[in-house]
Amino acid sequence: MYIRMGFINARRNIARSFFSIISMALATGFLAFAFSFSRGYSSGLFLAPAAIFGGDIAVYSLSFDGSIGEDSSARIYQRLENSYSSDLAVFYPELARDGFVTPAGSELLFSEDELQAFGSVPGVSGVYPRFQIPALSSNQGASWCTPLRGRSPDLDDNLRMHPSELLSAGRWFSPQDEGLPVAVVSAYNNYPRGSEPIRPGDILRIQLPRAYAKDGRNYFDFSDLIDIELSVIGTIAVPTRTLRWVGFVEGTQVWLQWDLHWLLDEIQVPLSTWQNIWQHISSDPYYPEQVNLIATDISFLEDIVAEVRLSSPQRTATSIARIMGKAQRELLIEDRSLFAEYEAWSGIKLVTDDEKPGLARDLRLPLAILIFAMSGLVVAANLLLMVDERRREIGILKAVGALRINIAQMILAEAVFLSCMGGSIGFLIFRLPALVNQLSGGGSASLIWLIFCKDLLITFASAVLAAITFGLLPAWQSASVKPQILLSE
Repeated sequence: MYIRMGFINARRNIARSFFSIISMALATGFLAFAFSFSRGYSSGLFLAPAAIFGGDIAVYSLSFDGSIGEDSSARIYQRLENSYSSDLAVFYPELARDGFVTPAGSELLFSEDELQAFGSVPGVSGVYPRFQIPALSSNQGASWCTPLRGRSPDLDDNLRMHPSELLSAGRWFSPQDEGLPVAVVSAYNNYPRGSEPIRPGDILRIQLPRAYAKDGRNYFDFSDLIDIELSVIGTIAVPTRTLRWVGFVEGTQVWLQWDLHWLLDEIQVPLSTWQNIWQHISSDPYYPEQVNLIATDISFLEDIVAEVRLSSPQRTATSIARIMGKAQRELLIEDRSLFAEYEAWSGIKLVTDDEKPGLARDLRLPLAILIFAMSGLVVAANLLLMVDERRREIGILKAVGALRINIAQMILAEAVFLSCMGGSIGFLIFRLPALVNQLSGGGSASLIWLIFCKDLLITFASAVLAAITFGLLPAWQSASVKPQILLSE
């Protein structure tokens, strides 16, 4: 009864509680926005790296998340060996340096059934094994190992940004190039100093090791090399981020900008050309050690990654957003000299002994907590005013037998009602447009509604928690005054 009285009081004083409702609406709206943003990445962010990476999600054959689990005897510690058929060595150098924990006896082979199973994961629209082998290049006495990778035309056509949009010179592959010894390379690469830049029209001479498969894994024999020539038809430039600085030099304002690009060493060739090369260097089937997936809706990217992990717990799945974020934090793929130049000009230290430069910290959750706290304080202040005005009413209730807990329940019910009303308004205003956009985008309707309901539940739980937390003070104050004092006023 007393809880119902609290709801009645809240409805009776809605006009006076306007600011409490609006503040809670803003808090829940911001939380709903934070949920939507954290599940994917905004339009245009990492689309260029994803175009060259070849998808939105990477699934690695190795499990290296480091979790021990309940049965520690089922895990072993090891270091990453040469990973020539994936990009693990590029984005996770610590696996070779520090080692990792992985399930004992885990299979490295992606079976055909497993590849087909990835396609049935909700939110996955494309499954593309990574076709990559090592190639040796040399120039002016220097030699280095470069990945030779086959590009699928179907993959390129289904990416959100076509790789041809990243061309700095020349052209991208056409259907007529299938099977021909042509290549596209990066205009920004990590070749040894002194190496001449590669331009369209150049002949790229590389050496490929003999390959063989054993126990579901690819092995390469660098003692037996095959010479191959490729005609370069284009170069690409993959932007990562921009550093800007505005300052004064000798009284003159100076505006400087450093555009950073992915130092990409991969040699891209048509997939049919790559397959011909593989048949030339090996008589065994090729076993992919990495699979790239395309998501139907990148606004739910992290949820789709979670679904992939559930479908293949023995593998490691992660999003391109997390991979590129890690690469930027640890300066894995960008020119470090540009950061040194930036520090010299700006005087801003980007690298310290215990911290590496990277993106700004994600402050959405702390901000959501702060906004909820402020909204809760507004609700509490409004309740304190209304409780003070209803002291005689509360005194009558206590005089007829209401207990302290009953009065507290009534006040808390009023706080919860106001918070839920504001939460409903804020959630619907901020979340419904995203829901309509996602449903019209062709994604899985069941998955979209499931996530919508989960967000709604979390948002309302947060609003109720804030209401109860900050409603305790007015509830305690109203319940602690003696009835005879209240009736005497």
